[in-house]
Amino acid sequence: MKARFVFEFAANTKDKYYANPFVLQNLYDAVKENIPMEEVTEIVEPAAGDGAIIPYIEELAKEYDIPTQYYDRDPDIPEIEKMDFYKTTLEYLPGRLVMTGPPYSGRNYELFLKKAATLADWVAFISPHSYLDYKHPIPDLELIHQKDIGLQDFAGSKVFGGKDRDIKTAILIFKKVNPVTSDIDKALDEDFELKQFARGDDLKGYEYFVSRQGSNAGEVSDTPDDFFSSIGIKVKNEDMREDLELFLDGLKDTYDHLFTRYSPTTKETINMPRMRQFLRRNLYTFSNSMNEAQNFERGQDPKRAMGIGRGVRPYPQMSVKEFKKWFEDDISDYYDTIGYDDDFDFEGVLSDVVNDEESTDQELREEWEEMGAPENLIEKLIYMREYFWDWNYVQHI
Repeated sequence: MKARFVFEFAANTKDKYYANPFVLQNLYDAVKENIPMEEVTEIVEPAAGDGAIIPYIEELAKEYDIPTQYYDRDPDIPEIEKMDFYKTTLEYLPGRLVMTGPPYSGRNYELFLKKAATLADWVAFISPHSYLDYKHPIPDLELIHQKDIGLQDFAGSKVFGGKDRDIKTAILIFKKVNPVTSDIDKALDEDFELKQFARGDDLKGYEYFVSRQGSNAGEVSDTPDDFFSSIGIKVKNEDMREDLELFLDGLKDTYDHLFTRYSPTTKETINMPRMRQFLRRNLYTFSNSMNEAQNFERGQDPKRAMGIGRGVRPYPQMSVKEFKKWFEDDISDYYDTIGYDDDFDFEGVLSDVVNDEESTDQELREEWEEMGAPENLIEKLIYMREYFWDWNYVQHI
């Protein structure tokens, strides 16, 4: 019999859908390979459905001697306790792992992430493609592993009249971190206001509307009536209008292939978080003419390798001159005084800042401490790391 695993799909929040064994096996494998199971103190499954995932979790629990708990809002079997995850009385437990396939409908996936982050140090989700490539989907979770497992069949519950669906699926593993605050996000919110619109909605002062789905995803209009669904953009900082219009002019040509990649179905789609990601990349992280990965190699002069002096803004409201001053005042002294010290590979540390796409901030911090990096230098570099790295490639700065 097909292994079943319950989640909710956006088309109908009452529908239950069951994942196939291939999806469940990939979740199990990703957890075992990417989470230090000897540090896990408990595994909680908050949307266990009919219990199809229980054998996979129990195998982990038996091997590593880990207690387990299984919940669902509408459990199908007695072994699963009835519980609304959003209203749970569970409290944070260090080392806990939340392992599940969260509901996809509306904002439920994001809300499940937020709730899981308040309860656990590790989160493992069966996910739609729309959440691929987010380093920090919420401020206190950091993506440490993702695997695209392609289009997968999910059987609809006949009890609820659900139809079978093919969903573009990924396995995502997150680690709890100290909340990440971004000056880029703050600047984006100061410069623009974004809101989702449907055809026929009042403009409410919004001036640009980007189609969210279908073959015209990424096309831009001055009215929401041209699209079934769109993302409206209101300009709050006139100094950014020209940059925005340049970005919108090339949006579809530049990102059309990603509209398909990040869609949970075979249709092209753009969701709000992805639109914000595109805006961050183009308006705040690098100039329109520079979009290749920075190739920083150990042994190369750091200032030259970092491209200081290029006509780009490394992050909002910092000019090239200011960025150069930051490097010279706060960083270059370390290179001059201990950069060639055999006991401390400063060039290696800078290489980690720019190129390391896998380690968490805390892991790098611990590694640099072992290398003898001064604490005040570590703090300066950790702070700047988020500006050097945008998921999948490091931008020029």
